[in-house]
Amino acid sequence: MFAGGAVAQRLIRGHVYGARTTTSPVDSMQLRTYRGQVTFSDNEGYYQISSSNPSNDTLYVSYKGRFIMAYPIGKITTPEKFDIYLQNPGFYDNSYYNELEDVQVHARNYHTDSLEKRRLYGDIFNYSKPKFNPFHPVTSAINLFRQPYLNRQKRYQQFAVSSEKDGYIDSRFTAALVASLTGMQDDEQIRVFMKKYRPSFEQLKGMVDLTLGQYILDCYKVFKVQQSTQKDSTQLPTNTNTSTNN
Repeated sequence: MFAGGAVAQRLIRGHVYGARTTTSPVDSMQLRTYRGQVTFSDNEGYYQISSSNPSNDTLYVSYKGRFIMAYPIGKITTPEKFDIYLQNPGFYDNSYYNELEDVQVHARNYHTDSLEKRRLYGDIFNYSKPKFNPFHPVTSAINLFRQPYLNRQKRYQQFAVSSEKDGYIDSRFTAALVASLTGMQDDEQIRVFMKKYRPSFEQLKGMVDLTLGQYILDCYKVFKVQQSTQKDSTQLPTNTNTSTNN
């Protein structure tokens, strides 16, 4: 039994660097696991942290209380040297876009899917309604009789663009991200939260990953208060005093 537990234990160690080279170590970086282990990188950027159940654990990286990223420990293929390279030394500033060099997530790529759809359905995405031309009345008359078809093409275009925007939101505002940041585990609770705080396409286009993470955390603070208030209201005692006539 003890041996089995020892095998399951995983030690992750490495360095945190502020750029793509090893000449800019970052200290005071907080690394913690979902199961409660916490450590900080030292002045050389070195850290080490253990996980008792790596297949069901997540590594969270933060700086001065601000979330940077989360990564499933079970997907770390080199735990003995899991170095974290950040694109910019000012990674904790939410005006920067941050990408971890060693982190490779093999998932469907929204941009690739979007380009492929536009290639296949270019006639719909690029559709423009014909305008009336007084110098070519015959062509304009034909277009008039084709109006139902033209209207359908316009609706198809609107639907295609709307679907593309929804796909972009779904690719970034994910249940896995929400769960990793908030700690919520109940699927129904996550669904309610995501429906209530789903950002618009325009909002999300203006967010880098760090800003999106902060948005989710801010919304979750409000969500928790509302959930607590609703729970308290359902537990209020009802008035059982009734008047009786003698």
